[in-house]
Amino acid sequence: SIAEARRLPSLDQYPVEEVFAVFARGASDDGRLSRRAFDACFETFVDYDALPTGERPRARAVMARLFDIMDADGDGYVDFDELASGLTILAGGSRDAKVEAAFNAFDYDGDGFLT
Repeated sequence: SIAEARRLPSLDQYPVEEVFAVFARGASDDGRLSRRAFDACFETFVDYDALPTGERPRARAVMARLFDIMDADGDGYVDFDELASGLTILAGGSRDAKVEAAFNAFDYDGDGFLT
């Protein structure tokens, strides 16, 4: 559920800029995240070892399903648009802060354009 996807990584407890920055660092040069990179980014926020042993497989399943949901076009990658849409639901902060953070995270050269 969305509630569980929000609870597990606790993204609402982090500044939205930090969340987008973690995912931007994990993205490939073309701005996409493979499943492996996506999982590695979430491991920044989810301490699986701190979860009760019985909850760990469920947490990993929720994160896997989250990737599948965010990969809206089914190409095996989460691109900028897909990520921004998904993190807007999961991360804390105002809508404007989320949009600005997403843009800034992928404006690699700081020129005000996504290229």
